[in-house]
Amino acid sequence: MQGAVYEELGSYGFVAPTVAFEKARDAEELALKLDPKYALAHSVLGDLHGFDWDWPAADREHQLAQALAPRDPAVLLLAAGQSLIMGRWDDALKLINGSLALDPLNAGSYVVLAFVQLHRGQLQEAEAAARRILAISPTSFYAHSYRGDVLLANGDTEAALAEMLKERNEASRLRGSGMAYFAMGRKTDSDSALAQLLERQSNQPFRIAQV
Repeated sequence: MQGAVYEELGSYGFVAPTVAFEKARDAEELALKLDPKYALAHSVLGDLHGFDWDWPAADREHQLAQALAPRDPAVLLLAAGQSLIMGRWDDALKLINGSLALDPLNAGSYVVLAFVQLHRGQLQEAEAAARRILAISPTSFYAHSYRGDVLLANGDTEAALAEMLKERNEASRLRGSGMAYFAMGRKTDSDSALAQLLERQSNQPFRIAQV
């Protein structure tokens, strides 16, 4: 779906967000003119409202999408992401488990599951989800850094650094290694990773802020 593609391109910085999100919104609004009950279009619009910080509108769109298509794994996945953002951990867990029951080979769903379990303090379950991402899609971007985040939260800094350094995406690799080095007391290495992140990935403010 065109709107979902533009949303992904904008959210990961491959296209300027202002450009990508405008194209995504136009595509979804056109889709809903053609079919007002197109559930996934409502889900993507919900995500776009979130990028505008309009959380009530985002919730409304995701709830409408679920009402229209309660067994659509993509709808449940995006709704789980919305609940994760809002800090509704138990609701997010229920939604993502529902999505995985319908589509158990979607690596992206395990990303959300790993984050949910990490925020719930269930580190063993979070690492199992992160391992599942790598089992399904071993060459995907971000998979090693997600597992590194879980290992870092569990205090296993050496293993966390090893995972971070395997990450294929440079921004995530520098972010993760910077955090792991700092946790290990290697401030010079941490500062170096952050300096490289600032120099080469200045369009990734969220990752910079994490470090």
